[in-house]
Amino acid sequence: MPNIELRRNVWYATLHVPADARLAIGKGKLFKSLKTTDKRTAELRAAPLVAQWKARIADARGSSDPFIDHAMMWKREYETNPNPEVVSEFIEDEAKRLEEKHGQGTGVAFHAVATGRQQPLRPLYKEWIAQLTLAPKTVGQMQSDIAHLVGHFGTVEAITPTSVREWVKKLMQDKPASQGVAATKGYTPASIKRIISFANNFWRYLQENEIASIDSDPFKVPSFAKFSGKKLQAEAAKIAGTSGMPVKGGWAPFQPAEI
Repeated sequence: MPNIELRRNVWYATLHVPADARLAIGKGKLFKSLKTTDKRTAELRAAPLVAQWKARIADARGSSDPFIDHAMMWKREYETNPNPEVVSEFIEDEAKRLEEKHGQGTGVAFHAVATGRQQPLRPLYKEWIAQLTLAPKTVGQMQSDIAHLVGHFGTVEAITPTSVREWVKKLMQDKPASQGVAATKGYTPASIKRIISFANNFWRYLQENEIASIDSDPFKVPSFAKFSGKKLQAEAAKIAGTSGMPVKGGWAPFQPAEI
């Protein structure tokens, strides 16, 4: 189990906090003594603790996205103001400002949400989590995995077979050490299979509530995500050049100061 460390002959549970959740969590790494010198005992004790931490991180990541909050504020104004055409002009001006500041289709995405043409995933994600009745450990893992999906795609309409494929490529890429954060390995084929399974659960919830098209089926494990060992490394080398580039159909959540 990768989430345990031996310190002074005592095992500790540990988990690195993603950059976009550190402000809410208050630290870059979570750790707690497991009060044992036996590795097997440590693994058993760490599993539920790490699951709780992942759920906590998912809550922090899913609780707020300033970009979405900003767009939804304008959407409410657009829908309730007696002069929606005037509000529409302000929305267009704000979209132009965001595009000039951030580029990469930011203004278009903002305009689509603010005018109601695209639906944010974040509120739907919270509703989906609330209705799950599985074991707490499983729910915690689902919450953590789908928080990544929500943060990447932003809206229901951004999820397509092509954008999902690009997202999976990004998940499988190794991340180098940066700003004091240790390097991390990309997701394994087994982890990708798990994430896609949970994503399909979320997508079925959206379909049952008539939010996503009943005919769409975007979440499938790509063939390259079924590789292991040398084959996986070879495929990763092919896609390494996309690291750090924006993925079509998604956006990175903003910090409040960036809006």
